[in-house]
Amino acid sequence: MAIVKLNWSLGVNESGVPIPDANKEPKADGALVSPASLGATNWNPPSYSVETGLFYENASQSYSEFYLTLRRRIRKGMAGRTCRSIPGLRCAQSIRQLAM
Repeated sequence: MAIVKLNWSLGVNESGVPIPDANKEPKADGALVSPASLGATNWNPPSYSVETGLFYENASQSYSEFYLTLRRRIRKGMAGRTCRSIPGLRCAQSIRQLAM
């Protein structure tokens, strides 16, 4: 019995690896995926009651919507949107210099 219903996977293969649902890949008009990005449960520990024989788990049925947006080619090793140069060097040279 599942604690939270998920919809991003069609099940698991023989090795136990999830089989992704292609319909839940990001799309221009969005894809509603469950559980949300943070998952269904996290740090709160589960518990077991010997008296009732029940297992208790804190879980959240939540959703995220993933959108396919404009893809831009980003040069390897470059991140962010702005670049502050080291005085006397161009931006790309500054990044290379900082990486050394």
